[in-house]
Amino acid sequence: MNKMYTDKINLVYRKEMVSELKVGSSKSPNKPRYLLDFLIQNHLESHFTPFENWVPFNKEDFYLAYTKNYIDSFFAGKEPLASSNGLNWNPQFADSVRYTNASLFHAIEQSILNPNKIQFSPTSGFRHARPANGSAFCSFSGEVIASVKIWNQYKLKGAYIDLDGHFGKV
Repeated sequence: MNKMYTDKINLVYRKEMVSELKVGSSKSPNKPRYLLDFLIQNHLESHFTPFENWVPFNKEDFYLAYTKNYIDSFFAGKEPLASSNGLNWNPQFADSVRYTNASLFHAIEQSILNPNKIQFSPTSGFRHARPANGSAFCSFSGEVIASVKIWNQYKLKGAYIDLDGHFGKV
């Protein structure tokens, strides 16, 4: 019989994934923290093991899928590209993007390295970004960057489950 999954889910999360500074009306940048708050409020946190031993992306990681002009403008706060996602740019928010995008990659990588352990990346704000600019509250597509990195490193491909919801109580 195949070995079953372990009891707890690895939570690939670091507090740096959430900017403390307001970036506009969108709740997307705070969704990772909202999800953790939900887990705690509903006494579900015992089902997760924090996995924090990972590094954020650097600009070279973003160059895999985005134009140099957009990346350099975004991380330097140069308008109009820095806020092409529809959010108000600030350095802390730009830094949080490095963590949210990396969280998804590291969750996938951990599922490859530890196939008997379920991984979970509580990330948000990915799928609307374009190669030369952000769009619809998304700065970059973590799915695209993770897919390219996984292919480059492991020659593997897969699928994503996107649980994005634009409704509900927060």
